[in-house]
Amino acid sequence: MQGALDLLGLRPQAGQDIATLSDGEFQKACIAVGLTRRADVLLLDEPTAFLDVENRVMVLRTLRKVAQETGMAVLFSSHDLHDALQVVHRVLAFTPAGTFMESTQKNRREILQAAFPTCTG
Repeated sequence: MQGALDLLGLRPQAGQDIATLSDGEFQKACIAVGLTRRADVLLLDEPTAFLDVENRVMVLRTLRKVAQETGMAVLFSSHDLHDALQVVHRVLAFTPAGTFMESTQKNRREILQAAFPTCTG
C-alpha cells in the first residue's frame, strides 16, 4: 500500500508541528495515523468533518481503495448521506422505532429510507 501521507495528500506537511496544521489537515493526519496501524478494522467518527468538498471525496475514495486493496474493514459514521453512499459497501442504521438494520449492496437506499424517512423521502 502506498504511504498514508501520500494517499491523503499530506506529504508537504510531513514533519510540520501539529499545532500549525489546519483543521482539515489535522483530520487527514488522524486518518493517516489510523491507516498506518494496519489494523483489521478502522473505526472512524465523521472522517470528513472539517474537509472541503474535494477533500471529502478524496478521503472517502481513499478509504474505499484501502479497504479493497488490503481487506481492512473501514467503519465510519457520517451525517453526509449522499457522499457516504457513493463509496460504502453496506449501511448500518437504526430506524426511528429503534430497529437495527444492515443493508446489502443492493438495498442501501431502502435501509436509509427506513432509518431517515423525513430526510430521504
